[in-house]
Amino acid sequence: METVEKEAKLGHIRNCELWLLTDNSTSESCFVKGSSSSPLLHKLIVRLRKVEIKAGITLHFVHVAGTRMIAQGTDGLSRGILLEGVLTGKPILDYVDLAKSATDRHPPLLEFVRSWTQKPKLKPLTAEEWFVEAHGIIGGCKDSHGVWIPKHANNGRLYLWAPPPVIAVVCLEECLKAVHKRRDAFHIFLIPRLYNLAWSRLFHKLCDFVACLPVGLPHWPLGMYEPLRIGISLPFIRHNP
Repeated sequence: METVEKEAKLGHIRNCELWLLTDNSTSESCFVKGSSSSPLLHKLIVRLRKVEIKAGITLHFVHVAGTRMIAQGTDGLSRGILLEGVLTGKPILDYVDLAKSATDRHPPLLEFVRSWTQKPKLKPLTAEEWFVEAHGIIGGCKDSHGVWIPKHANNGRLYLWAPPPVIAVVCLEECLKAVHKRRDAFHIFLIPRLYNLAWSRLFHKLCDFVACLPVGLPHWPLGMYEPLRIGISLPFIRHNP
């Protein structure tokens, strides 16, 4: 807190986005809610919000696993250990995976998904495909009047979404539109548990089934640090419940 206030006073972080990664989930949730039952923690939150307004910064709280902080070196620094993580010269961004999808971080995960979906050619949608192909549109042509008519994919298609955590909310918002356009489609989501307060609500709203893949498995090893969230959205039913 004191470092943020000092840097803001010196003008080093004015009009910037400040990312704070912590293994303290209580601090993250309290900052997002804006209050805390703990007087000391509530006071810190108020101080952070004041700095955010005065310096014109946008502050992001991200909960990460303690094992990530150990590997990155912050945990050892508090105990005088100076030969871990970034203290050995490694770039700090190597320990920040917010902009990488689950399949980019661990490519064998895709084969795992293909095995239980029985879709050997299944691929994650690209960010551009979230807005077209995911809505069931696979091209089109103009009719005799010059009006463009879209061509739709076959019924019962399966779509795999593996967005980077930092923009997962955009992906989920787009899929919420897509499920109403193509009510017969299946959707699968793979999102590491990072920056999850931003997208968790939409994730559970959209998915009919949710699973958590812990670290330490062949499909999601210890080096991933945080568990993987897997969500499945089923087609709408055709009849009254």
